[in-house]
Amino acid sequence: MKKFRVLFLISSLLVTATLINSCKKEDTKPTVPVVEHITGTQSTYGNVGAQVTVAAGAVEGVGEITGTVTENVNGVSTVNLSATVTDDFILQLVNNVGGFTVVGNNVTAPTLKIKATNEGFESIQGFDPGILVKFDSEEGDKYNTAWGNVRTVTHKSTTNDYYWDGMNIKVLKVEEPKSSNGVSKIIYYANHNWGIVGVEFVFETGNSLKFPVELTPSSK
Repeated sequence: MKKFRVLFLISSLLVTATLINSCKKEDTKPTVPVVEHITGTQSTYGNVGAQVTVAAGAVEGVGEITGTVTENVNGVSTVNLSATVTDDFILQLVNNVGGFTVVGNNVTAPTLKIKATNEGFESIQGFDPGILVKFDSEEGDKYNTAWGNVRTVTHKSTTNDYYWDGMNIKVLKVEEPKSSNGVSKIIYYANHNWGIVGVEFVFETGNSLKFPVELTPSSK
């Protein structure tokens, strides 16, 4: 009887230890970040015929940047983007960022796909997939991306504090950290009426390049 009790006690201890180790293993499993998506109704900025423009001369060494939505399938818009770039540093930059094709001084983004709704903008293909901005976000909100990055809302205007296209407007500022080829982060500026209004590349040196963006909607 005494031997049975000892065996029972040993068995109980082994089972308990196994359960504890099992729980520890489950607790140490890496957490897979959830990549959220925008919903809402189709924005005219994502309709076929909608355009994106960065005026020539807005950034030295870059001609006019133009893009047109050529297709919209189930809410996903294909944008053909092109520009002429004469600055060697900027050519290297767009090469490093990804999503672009560079041939000589001609830069194109032939596989750029986005989703644009009344809720915001989302990258589908060409750039790191995931939400770029949600208009109802607050400072501190975060958007996980498919490539394991995190975009963070670092500013939400309460006054018209952002100069754009000859006027002051409210914006959301979303920062995306980078750690490649001297680029430390990309900043997206967006307004609920005008869409994406600026993209800024910040370098490890502290210098930056800011591209003012103008979107033209389409009613198609």
